Amino acid sequence: AGLQRLTEKVISGLAENGLTPNPGKCRTLAVCVDKHAKKWFLDSAAYLSMGDVIVPAMQPADSYKYLGILVSSAGLGQSYGSVLEDGLKQITKAPLKPQQRMFLLVNHLIPKLQHRLVLGRVYRTQLLRMDTRIRVAVRSWLKLPHDATDAFLYADTSCGGLKVPHLETRIRFLRQKRLAKIVGSSDPLVRMASQACVVATTQRYWAGPARLRGTELSTQTDVERYWRDRLWTSVDGTGLPPACEVPRVHTWTTSGRGLMSGSDFVRAVAVRAATIATPLRSSRGRPGVDPDCAVCRVPASMGHISQSCPSTHGMRIKRHDDLVKFVAGRLVRGGWTVVREPILPYEGTHRKPDIVCWRPGEQVVVIDAQVVADKFPMQGAHLRKLTKYGGDAIARGVLALAD
Repeated sequence: AGLQRLTEKVISGLAENGLTPNPGKCRTLAVCVDKHAKKWFLDSAAYLSMGDVIVPAMQPADSYKYLGILVSSAGLGQSYGSVLEDGLKQITKAPLKPQQRMFLLVNHLIPKLQHRLVLGRVYRTQLLRMDTRIRVAVRSWLKLPHDATDAFLYADTSCGGLKVPHLETRIRFLRQKRLAKIVGSSDPLVRMASQACVVATTQRYWAGPARLRGTELSTQTDVERYWRDRLWTSVDGTGLPPACEVPRVHTWTTSGRGLMSGSDFVRAVAVRAATIATPLRSSRGRPGVDPDCAVCRVPASMGHISQSCPSTHGMRIKRHDDLVKFVAGRLVRGGWTVVREPILPYEGTHRKPDIVCWRPGEQVVVIDAQVVADKFPMQGAHLRKLTKYGGDAIARGVLALAD
C-alpha cells in the first residue's frame, strides 16, 4: 500500500509537468523472506498499478539492465555476454585496414567491455580466456608468427609494444579500486551496504596482487614495467630499449590513420617486432636450417641484413637518401631555405652534412641523417654527430652559406 501511494504521488507530479509514465516499460521486484524455512524467495504476483494498468512483476529468470549491467533477483549477471566475440567478428569481417582494426579494438571494443567487467560479475578464468581471444585476433590481423612474444602486444608503445590492454590485470586493479571507494565512502548508507556478505566475498576474491608467470604485481605501473622488461629481455625485443628515448615517433602504431596501406602497416609492425622471416629466425627449433648469411657466413639476423651485409649496401644508401629527401621536402614546405649536401671547409679537409637549412631571422640548422643499428645507443650516435659538426670552422662555413 505504501509503494502504491508513493507511485500515485509520482504520477501526479509528473502529470503536472506534462509527463506520463509508461507502465509497459516498468517492472516490480518483490523479495520475501520465509522465517521458518530461513530462505528468501521471489514473489511473482503483480501488486502495483499505474492508473488502470497493472505493472508486471519480474519472474525468477527475468533481469533488467541498469547502467549497462544486468541485474536479477539473484544479483548481478554476466553482462558482457558475447560482446567481445561479436565485436571481434565484426571488426574482422569489416573492410578495414589492420591499423584501423587495432584502433577500434583498443579505443572502442575493450573500453565498452571494461565497464561491464568492472561492474558486472566476472571471474579470473573468464578474463584469461578473453585475453587469449584478443591475442588470437591481433596476431591474425597483423600476421604475427606464433612465437612472437606476448609482451610485444601488451608493452607500451613508447617501449616498442602495441599497448593492447591486458584484461586479467587491468580489471583486477579497477575492481579493487572500486571496492575500496565503496568501503571508504563518506556516505554512511554506502558504508553500511559495503558490510554485506556479497561485498566482502567479492573483495576477498579480488584482493591481493596480480600474478603473471610467478611475478607478483601490485599496481598497474608494475604491470607496465613487467611487460616492458619482458619485451626488452626477449630475443626479438632486445633492440627496442632506445625506443623510449623518442616517444613521439610511435604514434603510427595506435593512431589508426589510413594514410599507410594495410600491407605496409603489417610490414612495419613486423620490423618493429623483429618477426621478419630471416634465416636466423627461421632456424629456431629447426637444426637442419642454415642460420648464416650466404654472403658473410655470419648469423643472418634482421640487424645484419639491414645494417651491415654487403648485399644490401645499395638499399641502405637508398634508404638514407629517401629519408633525407623526405625531410628536405617537408622543410621546404614549411618555408625553410634548404641546401643539400653542402661542402664545408674543416681543418684542411671538409665536412658534408646532408642538409643545411634556415629561415630569415632564425638560427641555421645542420641536419645529418643516420639510421643506427640495434643495441646502438641513439644518444651516443647523436653526440658523435654533434662532435663532428660542432666546431667553429663548421659554424663559420654554415653562416657563410646562409649569407
